[in-house]
Amino acid sequence: MCRAASVAPSLPIVAIAFALLAVLVAVVFFALVVVPRAAAAPQSGRAAAVGAQIADLDAALDAVVARYGAASQRLVELRADMRANKARLRQAEYRLLLAENELRRRAVAMYKERPVDLLDVVMGSASFDELLGKLTMMRRLSDADAALVSSTERRQHELQSERRTLARSAARLQAGLAEIDSERSSLESMLAERRALVVALRKAATTKAEVAVRPKPKPKPKPTPTPSPSTTVPGQGPWWPAIQAAAAANGIAARGLHRLMLVESGGVATARNGAYCGLFQYSSGTWHGSWNPWRGASIFDGEAQIKASARAVKLGYGPDFWPNTYAYAFSD
Repeated sequence: MCRAASVAPSLPIVAIAFALLAVLVAVVFFALVVVPRAAAAPQSGRAAAVGAQIADLDAALDAVVARYGAASQRLVELRADMRANKARLRQAEYRLLLAENELRRRAVAMYKERPVDLLDVVMGSASFDELLGKLTMMRRLSDADAALVSSTERRQHELQSERRTLARSAARLQAGLAEIDSERSSLESMLAERRALVVALRKAATTKAEVAVRPKPKPKPKPTPTPSPSTTVPGQGPWWPAIQAAAAANGIAARGLHRLMLVESGGVATARNGAYCGLFQYSSGTWHGSWNPWRGASIFDGEAQIKASARAVKLGYGPDFWPNTYAYAFSD
């Protein structure tokens, strides 16, 4: 397991302690106060905007409901007028039927009794006054019959026209009701969507704030590996030639470097143990340190790790980089 070597600065210990304390307080304040507020602010702002939309939709829905109620009441009144119109029309039709029957009965009676013409009236009158009276009565009877039929038919036509007008008005109002009902359904759907969105946004903002405020769990320390015999014997295996070359270039023991590799990763270049990776189990921070000329290579590059580890041992970083395994690896 690799750790970066530390160099103690030549400053007074008290000054360093106060400086570190100030930095720690600033970091904690930023993590617990600034970050949660910054994370929750966009969600809260969006929730407020959607809340304003909900208020507008509520007002629009109230107006639509009021229009729907007024239109429904008007439709009820029109239907009542139509029922009254139908009743009046039936009465007019009945009176017309009675008048037609009466006229038909009188026509039949006149036919049976012989038609009365002007000559009959003149010859049957004893005086001029009687003649004038009979002529006037005949004219009045004829005019009364015609007026009766004409009045009844006119009233029937008026009622039929009124019924058609009421029917057209009712149809238009029914169509308007359907349109208002569709608008109301659309507003209710939009309102439900906005309310669900507000709930989701508020929940997301609350969750984000809780997650941001919640202290991060401390990473568990990497367990200390217990050196154990490996199936690969030092001095053998696919990495042995590269280890020999790197050890010779840095003037260190090849068998010790090989044993260190086996204890750390078992010779697996892609080995990963938490934050530690590769043949010699480097953390990313240590691997990319300025001490490492091969820091540009992948942390899983086996040959790069062999060369870098040989250099680290040469520079004296071994006990710091591998505190639990270095002494065992280079014990002989």
